[in-house]
Amino acid sequence: MTSNGPPPARDLATLEATWTRLATIANECWVATYRSAYSTIISEALDIGCELLDARGGSLAHGARSIPVFNMIMPGTVRAVLAKYGETIEDGDVFITNDPWLCAGHLPDIAVVTPVFREGRLVAFVANVANVSDIGGNLNRPANQELFDEGLQIPVLPLCRRGERVEPLWEMILANVRTPEEVEGDLEAMMSGNALGARRIVELMDESGLAGFDAISDEICAFSEAAMRQAIEALPDGTSGSQWTADGLDTPLLLRCEVEVRGSDISVTFPDAPRQVDRGAFNCTLNYTQAHTNYALKCLLAPAVPTNAGCFRPIEVSADEGTVFNCRRPAAVDMRTRIGWQVHPLVFSALAKFLPEGVPAGCGQPSLISMDGTWADGRRFQEHLILGAGMGAWAGGAGESNSTYPSSAAAGSIEILELRSPVLVERRARIAGSGGAGRYPGGEGEEVAVSLRPDEGRTMRVVTALERMSTAPYGLAGGAEGARSALVREGPGGLRSTKDRVIELEVGEGVTVQTAGGGGYGEVAS
Repeated sequence: MTSNGPPPARDLATLEATWTRLATIANECWVATYRSAYSTIISEALDIGCELLDARGGSLAHGARSIPVFNMIMPGTVRAVLAKYGETIEDGDVFITNDPWLCAGHLPDIAVVTPVFREGRLVAFVANVANVSDIGGNLNRPANQELFDEGLQIPVLPLCRRGERVEPLWEMILANVRTPEEVEGDLEAMMSGNALGARRIVELMDESGLAGFDAISDEICAFSEAAMRQAIEALPDGTSGSQWTADGLDTPLLLRCEVEVRGSDISVTFPDAPRQVDRGAFNCTLNYTQAHTNYALKCLLAPAVPTNAGCFRPIEVSADEGTVFNCRRPAAVDMRTRIGWQVHPLVFSALAKFLPEGVPAGCGQPSLISMDGTWADGRRFQEHLILGAGMGAWAGGAGESNSTYPSSAAAGSIEILELRSPVLVERRARIAGSGGAGRYPGGEGEEVAVSLRPDEGRTMRVVTALERMSTAPYGLAGGAEGARSALVREGPGGLRSTKDRVIELEVGEGVTVQTAGGGGYGEVAS
């Protein structure tokens, strides 16, 4: 860790050892959660995040494989718990919420927050956010017009009190989801992961003689803030703008970004943003937009610095209320990644003025495909699969293929998917030549072809969050564009391309989902 200012009073070796121990505990929580989870979206796709926080809700450490945006919103979620329950919090309490304006931006992402007590005193929190298999609501997600269509809303509430489950709340949650056994198992897994982290934190305090973590949190955050400010100060002062076109629903949406650097501070705004939409469900809450903006800047400016709230103190993020970047309640938000993930190319393009050799060309965007329907005997199924896309190349080399950036989720297991549903994955492969040409080529996208297995399935709906169908990922410094994404439906009438991201399939029909390739960097040598 580096700093512009004077070092803190604490011995630096001790501080580093303590922080490393905390990071190890966070990793252990993450592993315990995904290994004990029931749903494939957690146990296979790893759509979870684990965070350790001090008694004020300040971040200490997170699991290395956690979804980055989950970790960035957890301090706010924990502070919401403190604001509502404060002095009434007791040992053995566990809290829950999926409020998109407090949590991770849409209802399937549930936060479970566990206070940590030692000798009768609140000393820390362990928080966990995970994408559960179902939250009720209409599974034709782009058709949802408001939050009430999208499923069960859970305000900040106690899930357990003094070590005992609050059974009426559990009953209410499980009565509103299609996969109650999976959701209950996932919530129990999240609580177990948190409980393990709480035990490890107390063990650390017993061994080291620590009375609390507030001072350590302040010191870690001070180092990270100083390092981030040093990186920003290395940029020239000035303002730079960018624009990028998202697919939208019926018509493309023009998105703009403006970045201003002033000494060791940086501000990001999204001027003239489209108004929030009442069809498509790709509105973003401001906390979700802020998290992605912070994430993009952190990746570019200080990738090696420990991630915590200190990194983001020099960053100001704003967007007009009532727009797709800062929607008002009760906007539909279930497909928010379709806009939220656009923050990254917008920020990268704007920073190209300041870091011409440090930003990548246009990137393809990964896609979650959700499949739900009925088995031949009438039973229902609901599964998910994540597709990677091509990263843009940059001055340092070629773009990665099949990347899930800006998520860190895994692709998931085809074998598990086929075991738990009547879905047949006929093909999964990289799309050769989909990356843009250049001195360094863009990464390749991938395609997945799915259908219903004969005699095992009756109907299936495929919902995709596919992007880059109308606008190809751009090249840089003379590099070529990457290939666009595409949807191809196959049935008795043959193959036909479609832009409908909600596809109802019957036996004998299938769909191929193709993600975009990344843009190339530099002209091809003659």
